[in-house]
Amino acid sequence: GLDGEWMVIETELRITQVNAAVTRRHGSGEATLIGRHCYEVSHGRQEPCASPECECPVRKVLASGKPERVTHVHAVDTNDGSEDRYVDIIATPVTDGLGNIVEVVELLRDSTEARKLEQQIMEANRTLRALNTVASALNESMDLQTVLDVALDSVMEMPQVDAGAIMLLDHESQTLSHYAHRGMSEEFVTGIGELALGEGIVGK
Repeated sequence: GLDGEWMVIETELRITQVNAAVTRRHGSGEATLIGRHCYEVSHGRQEPCASPECECPVRKVLASGKPERVTHVHAVDTNDGSEDRYVDIIATPVTDGLGNIVEVVELLRDSTEARKLEQQIMEANRTLRALNTVASALNESMDLQTVLDVALDSVMEMPQVDAGAIMLLDHESQTLSHYAHRGMSEEFVTGIGELALGEGIVGK
């Protein structure tokens, strides 16, 4: 992980100091990192990080004169190769006796798992909102078509959902028919018609 990593970077974006946690992650000695540009070591880039996708924390500190926080995506070596990890960087200025910034200390913290948890919570909240919307529709109307339309509209608000349908089972004929659909043409729905139990993914 990246917790406990820190490096010191001078105003020309070259590394002047690193701690043991940094050398362990890069699998190289301190001497091979000192003097290299931070963007080369952290990102494998040949030019400084730039907004909006990758803000340079050192430049932000030099511009503001105060500590700054940014989030980068770093490629981290794993047993299976490498993976992208979200890295929170807190950059703090180091000044000389005249108050001029001469170096910036960067503290790095891996926030990938926290972001994943945040995403899971957001997804759970979306699901709860959808269920609440359906429950409200049930309280306000006993019309089946209205409830199905509200339910499907709620599902369609989920990320990465482009199309959806609700099919109901006719117990007498043992067939499924479309009662609500989104993101599908009428021709497509008509072409499918009714599905028997066991037929297609829905029937199965």
